[in-house]
Amino acid sequence: MSEILRTVPLPLVELAVVAGLVAALVVVVLVRRGTLGRAGAARVLLAAALLVIASVTLLRPAGRVGAAGWINLVPLRSISALWTDPHVLPGPRWQIYGNALMLVPVGFLGALAARRVSWTAGLAWATGTAVVIETLQLVFALGSVDIDDVILAALGGAVGATLAVAARRMSRAWGISARGKHPAAVRAATGP
Repeated sequence: MSEILRTVPLPLVELAVVAGLVAALVVVVLVRRGTLGRAGAARVLLAAALLVIASVTLLRPAGRVGAAGWINLVPLRSISALWTDPHVLPGPRWQIYGNALMLVPVGFLGALAARRVSWTAGLAWATGTAVVIETLQLVFALGSVDIDDVILAALGGAVGATLAVAARRMSRAWGISARGKHPAAVRAATGP
């Protein structure tokens, strides 16, 4: 996932981002009408996020694995090389942050898409997404295959899932229902 943006055909990325924005607008409309709940909205947005991630990581010309990158199955090898090599400029280190940040939305939305908000569901969605991406990159020779990308994706997914669980707990503590109204206001509007 490291050299992704340089090789992705830009119109495909733009199309995926537009599709994600359209999905977000559809979710807003359906939630406001009351026809889509939290989990359903999260599932639609999760699908949109996965579409964007797939377009950025997988939609590019195929080539041989040896020519496109490398295969690293030793955990933390790439990460430590980027941090300890004095000849590596700070720019390439951003791929560490990018690989983790790319799957924060998947962890967040995966946690919210579960029947009950679940940290493990968010982590599983993010880690599973990274494993599928790395496997497809290996099978179709789409770039570098690196176990560190899966580790970073799991870290990003854990952050996203933690944010989802925290948001759910705060909404309960503040008394905000799924419709965005305080329970007392709902009772006053609907009667006892």
